[in-house]
Amino acid sequence: MNSQIRNDDEPITTKEEDLFGRDGYATRVAEQIAATHSNKASVVFGLTGPWGSGKTSLINLIENALALKGGEYSVVRFTPWAAQDVSSLLGEFYAALLSALPESKLDTARRAFGSLLRIAAPMAIAIPIAGPSASAAATAAADSLTEHPAWNKAFQTAADQIATGSKKILVVVDDIDRLQGDELLTVLKVVRLLGRFPGVQYLLAYDHNSLMRTLETARTAGSASEARRYIEKMVQYPVPVPALIGAQIVSLLNAGIADVMQRRRPDSDLTDMHRLRDLVPTMRATLITPRSIGRYISQLDYDLSMHPPGETDIEDVMGLTLLRVVFPELHTKLPQYQHQLVTSPTYEAATGSIGTGEYEPFNPDDLLTELTPAVKEHARTMLHMLFPKLKSDHNFNPRRGVATQSYFGRYFTMAILADFDLPDSVVGEAIQAAVGGGDGTELLKLLHTDKQTLAFLALDKAQEAFSAELQKETTTAGRDQKCLALLTLLAPALDDLGEPGAFLFTLQDLVSRWVAREVLAAISNDSDPAKVAAALTLIHVPRTRIAVLHHAKSSPQMQGTPQWWASTLDAALPDAQEEFLNHLREQDHAPEIRDDLIEFFRLAYAVGVDLDPLRDGIASAIAAGEFGIEHLASRFITTDLANQFSRNQNDFDIIAPREDYKWYAQPEHPFTVDANNWTGRRILAAGRIEKPDDK
Repeated sequence: MNSQIRNDDEPITTKEEDLFGRDGYATRVAEQIAATHSNKASVVFGLTGPWGSGKTSLINLIENALALKGGEYSVVRFTPWAAQDVSSLLGEFYAALLSALPESKLDTARRAFGSLLRIAAPMAIAIPIAGPSASAAATAAADSLTEHPAWNKAFQTAADQIATGSKKILVVVDDIDRLQGDELLTVLKVVRLLGRFPGVQYLLAYDHNSLMRTLETARTAGSASEARRYIEKMVQYPVPVPALIGAQIVSLLNAGIADVMQRRRPDSDLTDMHRLRDLVPTMRATLITPRSIGRYISQLDYDLSMHPPGETDIEDVMGLTLLRVVFPELHTKLPQYQHQLVTSPTYEAATGSIGTGEYEPFNPDDLLTELTPAVKEHARTMLHMLFPKLKSDHNFNPRRGVATQSYFGRYFTMAILADFDLPDSVVGEAIQAAVGGGDGTELLKLLHTDKQTLAFLALDKAQEAFSAELQKETTTAGRDQKCLALLTLLAPALDDLGEPGAFLFTLQDLVSRWVAREVLAAISNDSDPAKVAAALTLIHVPRTRIAVLHHAKSSPQMQGTPQWWASTLDAALPDAQEEFLNHLREQDHAPEIRDDLIEFFRLAYAVGVDLDPLRDGIASAIAAGEFGIEHLASRFITTDLANQFSRNQNDFDIIAPREDYKWYAQPEHPFTVDANNWTGRRILAAGRIEKPDDK
């Protein structure tokens, strides 16, 4: 017995192809058919099973078993699908019976059946000997009948021709449940009345539920109970196709998936697919026929062939393919719900108003309304596997999974669209080149693209790829080398990544944060301070350099204060001082001051950087009349949205010159001014900001 299921949906014809151990069952059915044969009656067997369960394959095995009985059976196929109307359908049926008779009886039998056909279907114009086509000879034979005997006599004449044949006849009618209502009723009438010849047996193959539905909508049966009685009256021996047991399903899936993976992903580790194994009960409940298993395997083979290796999560491809095979309508809905699926639990305002506090999570059952209760739970299980946060906000999405925003589209386009997506392999290779001493220009090209969406996507993937590179490095020195290489590459490029008019973060903002929090902050305490400082000086715009240092200190990766930190801040102090003095020179007309600038001075002071040059520069500018001490003090008055103010004396003490300016003696001004501008803050600073201690 073969171990691999066929995916071409063709029925098997030999027991050697039997994967399900049904050959013995077919033999027993053949024995039952032979045992029930009678020359006085016509017996009907009904082979029942869902579409794709293997009915046609089982018919072939039954026919093989009957052929072993010394040639006593002639098995003929009646194919109602070949008929275009009722008359030709009857002609097809009688032609099938004629094909079972010996050549010596054909002329007599043809006349008998021609007479019978003229009575049964006056509109018939042909009696094919065999097959679907009408022949001129058959028409001539039918036309030669100038008189129509009574039905009973004509039927008996035809029956006598069959009875004198040398073989028993089994008429096989496959897929009768796929006929339309009128066609089905005609076929059943043929079997029940017009073709109920003694000694002729029938094997009808159909899906019981489908046949019931067709009969209910036809004129014969108006209810399920009537349809059931009709079938019971028609079929004496129901023969169910043996269902696949769980072990068979799992074995076939294992063999099929292993074969596909060997061809499409030979380097993948199948033993690590825990999420897919959680779907095994669902697979056993939904892939219940050979056809459905074969369709899943062939679809998986196709899907994996469309996804470049390493660009999607294999388990998610397998799970999404299963969803499409079992619940195709649900699969087509998913792109419409991308936001809810990838950000779940998504909280939607229950009342449609904002600020009411009444919220409810996105309910995936909204996608399952068209499914029956019996299968909803299986569909829900598939969704939870693909989109883990639907089940719990504590679950994590696979890095390249369908539940990840930047990867979702790949699973439905089955491609990496050049204008909207980037292959992970391209970004990964660019990072490897950048940190490994190679050419880093490819990474810069990805970040400098004029397509903003691709630039942001390149940044996301570059962060992931760089993190993976650091994880592969086993030594501290190796990690530092990679961090310094990337810092040296990106530092001079930061100044060119700004996007004028960006509403939220610019690409420069995001790359600066990455460089600070995941590259600079990851450099160890033992790294050479001169190398770190040299790399940072490549950031030519002081404002950008100061922002990078600010973000680095807030990174959880920076443990304590590395030895290179003080020297790096000291090297950046002149630029920070110049920016701060320029800000003060604008006095009350200056824009809002940057938080990271004051933070920079605070950090420098904390690690012992000498701030006397800053204080001396401020004192010299005050002496030159460029601004007053009151303008400096105003930078340490802060306000909130309610126009409430507070003072920051500690930071003022760090920066302010130690001179005793007369301004310090001014009294407090009542809080009656607008503190949202420098003029108001300057007025409020008098009497509130005090002279720093002489230390």
